[in-house]
Amino acid sequence: MNNSEKANPVQPVCEKTITVSGWSGKDKSLTKDEFAKQWTDHVAQIRRISYSLDWQKTSSVITEQVRKQAEIEFDETWAEQNK
Repeated sequence: MNNSEKANPVQPVCEKTITVSGWSGKDKSLTKDEFAKQWTDHVAQIRRISYSLDWQKTSSVITEQVRKQAEIEFDETWAEQNK
């Protein structure tokens, strides 16, 4: 390790997290990816209603819309929790 590395160590990037209530009522911290995955995992179950190609395409669109909305909600919640 040279002197430059000792003077300026690389700091790990901290991801933003929000605090949400879990199903047990306990608070938990989630990153944006974790929060979005939580919601898209729930919505992914609608895919099982039908295995027709049209329904599979529709459910993929719905899942993507939910992911985008979850990311928006995460950002708004993060801003509110970090005023």
